[in-house]
Amino acid sequence: YGSRKEMLRFVKTCGKKRPKFQKDWLKEYKEEHAPYRKYRPAAQLEKDSAAAQVYRLAYTGSIAPDPEQIFLEAGRGTEVPTWLLKLIIYLEQNHSDHHIVLSLQKKSQPLLLSLLNRYFPGKKKGLPSNITLVVPHTASYGKSLALSGYVITDGPLPWYFCKEEGQFFLLYCGHTMYPKTLSNTQISVPDTGLWQHSMFMADCLCFANEENRSIYLKECMIQEICPVPSVVGNFNELTMEPGLFLRDQIRSSLKMD
Repeated sequence: YGSRKEMLRFVKTCGKKRPKFQKDWLKEYKEEHAPYRKYRPAAQLEKDSAAAQVYRLAYTGSIAPDPEQIFLEAGRGTEVPTWLLKLIIYLEQNHSDHHIVLSLQKKSQPLLLSLLNRYFPGKKKGLPSNITLVVPHTASYGKSLALSGYVITDGPLPWYFCKEEGQFFLLYCGHTMYPKTLSNTQISVPDTGLWQHSMFMADCLCFANEENRSIYLKECMIQEICPVPSVVGNFNELTMEPGLFLRDQIRSSLKMD
């Protein structure tokens, strides 16, 4: 209870009532007084300020995105799902000359190291030399996002992202059946905006199946208005020929042309 007054109010209202009435009253009381996480635009802008500032400097600079640098992110930098792990293994086995930048929070990095050591038992423990970890919302995150020739994520990118000429952005929507924004709340409204922003920026949208595609486009309110091409199928089944890792050849492999 918030105070002695609220406790006395409960006793007066429910003291002589049946247990079911008391439980229903308490349920309504909790719903009315539950702490509500409000979306605070100013706080979000402050959180992203360092990454956004460096991103703008790198984006407007004279350095073009590196065609041999690949930026990866899952769960907005909080997860190491199967699709991401398999993609890292594939890149290490077939394109080890490329530099991989992986966005991952510090608390999730030990899990990644453990999984990589399991899949590469013969190699020296620790990260392969061509993989760099960056923490979301940091300056190194913003710089890597601006200067990577390839960007692959399973969620929306930050509000300041603006794909530069020469970048290839693949948004993988097949990791979950629904985008992680469904309820009509103060939090979900700007989050839906981030999904829309990233979907229109992408070179390609990847879905697990037609139902998955229909749900994402409907929930993000972009049905029949998003011109970005999409592919449907298991992410592991998309063919990328070894040795051919240029933008046009990937587009051809994904049957986008």
